Amino acid sequence: MQTKNIVEINDLYVEYNVNKGILGGKQTIHAVNGVSIQIRKGEILALAGESGCGKSTLARAILQLEPIKSGHIKFSDSVDTNDFYKFAQMVFQNPYASLNPKMKIGEILKEPLEINTKYSKQEISKIVKEKIKLTGLDENCLDLYPHEFSGGQRQRIAIARALMLSPEFILADEPVSALDVSIQAQIINLLKELKEKYKLTFLLITHDMSVIKYLADRIAIMYLGEIIEIGKCEDVFANPLHPYTKALLNSVPQLNKTDKKIILKGDLPSPADLPSGCKFHTRCPYVMEKCKKCIPQEKGSSHMVKCFLYE
Repeated sequence: MQTKNIVEINDLYVEYNVNKGILGGKQTIHAVNGVSIQIRKGEILALAGESGCGKSTLARAILQLEPIKSGHIKFSDSVDTNDFYKFAQMVFQNPYASLNPKMKIGEILKEPLEINTKYSKQEISKIVKEKIKLTGLDENCLDLYPHEFSGGQRQRIAIARALMLSPEFILADEPVSALDVSIQAQIINLLKELKEKYKLTFLLITHDMSVIKYLADRIAIMYLGEIIEIGKCEDVFANPLHPYTKALLNSVPQLNKTDKKIILKGDLPSPADLPSGCKFHTRCPYVMEKCKKCIPQEKGSSHMVKCFLYE
């Protein structure tokens, strides 16, 4: 039986027009370029790639926090557009910036319920206490301010806030990258426990391939706003197809010991000046002449890759 898609993204483009600074004039930032992807109910889909590849922009577009140029995002048929934020919530990267420093934790957690529900004060208070305990914190913390907590504790509070409206779908944008290594494993395990307990669906954005291997069901590799490879984690880690995917795995030696090491040329090109043809050709060790002129098409279904090496 095929698993139902909770989110379907079709040919999505997101662009920004920004000032060139002291040079004057405008330039267009091509942040997301024709992304098509399906997120299945109950899975953790990881989105990986270098900083600046468009991962966070895609997440914000899904949550309707960024305007899209073209394309379509379809949600589960059960989603009422008037109650969208009861369906989807986000855990942001920086727990130091995502909580209002002037509000007590109890006020921060009550706010989504006060705005989006008709629960009584007693009902709201009960839900807040239940949710904060789920994240491993005591209800005594509700009378404190964010600055009185460590980074790991703040991220637990941010996760509790995301759970307030009992969403089906959570976008987690680099949820552990701002935390100490000793705390990261605790937050990762918490996300895994919550996913299993409440049958949640996650889009996990991270550059940490070790986190992906432990936590995710599928992985999508993003480069300059495009999905260039996607498949089950065990398939992609055991047999990475795209040279860029191989390079990412090479950066974590214990994940890929047998492959010949791939050294990428140069830095990620600017999304304001995208390369022609295959966008990866400027850094690819296997570049061919047609890579510079033609755009590779998707090959494969359960394990998809965009690369002329697999024609």
